[in-house]
Amino acid sequence: MKFTTIYLEENIIEIYNSFLGKETIKVNNEIVSEIRSFFGAEHSFKLNESENITDCRIKIGFSLNGVVFNLYKNNKPIIISL
Repeated sequence: MKFTTIYLEENIIEIYNSFLGKETIKVNNEIVSEIRSFFGAEHSFKLNESENITDCRIKIGFSLNGVVFNLYKNNKPIIISL
């Protein structure tokens, strides 16, 4: 099930989370990370932005509100919800 979609510059980042604990990250419709976890995991991948390669991390976790995530680009926070 798709959790969220993030539009970052010219990239589309999609986060999927299944009831069986499989987390999947897609960038521009290509799978860049898959991890099985029941308590959340950290995904690392690279983005192509204007001919530059950028390091990204998404940390997925749980709170009282349900599934939450943090997105970092070059170790700088972009989205913080944990």
